[in-house]
Amino acid sequence: MSRLWYLASLVPLVIGGAVAYVVMSGLMHDIEGMQRVVVPGEATLALEAGDHVVYGEFVSIVDGVAYMNTSFRVRCAVTGPEGASAKLVAASSKASYGMGGYQGESLFELNVSESGSYRFSCEGDDKPAVVAIGQGIGSAIVLGISAGLAGFIGVVVVFFVIRRLRRQAATRMA
Repeated sequence: MSRLWYLASLVPLVIGGAVAYVVMSGLMHDIEGMQRVVVPGEATLALEAGDHVVYGEFVSIVDGVAYMNTSFRVRCAVTGPEGASAKLVAASSKASYGMGGYQGESLFELNVSESGSYRFSCEGDDKPAVVAIGQGIGSAIVLGISAGLAGFIGVVVVFFVIRRLRRQAATRMA
């Protein structure tokens, strides 16, 4: 059995790396595409029905202006299309990101029952900050990291399987 078989152990790494790359590229697109509101301030946002996450961004860019903030003490309110208040609740899990000029952490969760225009307003106690509203990125982060890790583990497993098969073949030959 040739030593070239060891190259087969790279296949899981290539597959895992490709999946991680695709997931992380999509994640970057999702982060850049989030709707943003400078705090203090308000904006009308087009939200689809479903779950949304409000992220406090430590580093952000809005309309070509860069913002940096180290802490978030914000009070936010959301008003739906019919003027009814939508409930913001504290994020049930912390998801954070740092990609492409944006760095943020989940603050609130919001469930929108119907698609439409929502009035989003926030006040803050600190210097100007940015909140970003998206449909959640935690699962994409976990998937990207898992794919890369699975590729690495696959390399190790395939390497040792090939090593064992080569030793068995060498023993049979002797």
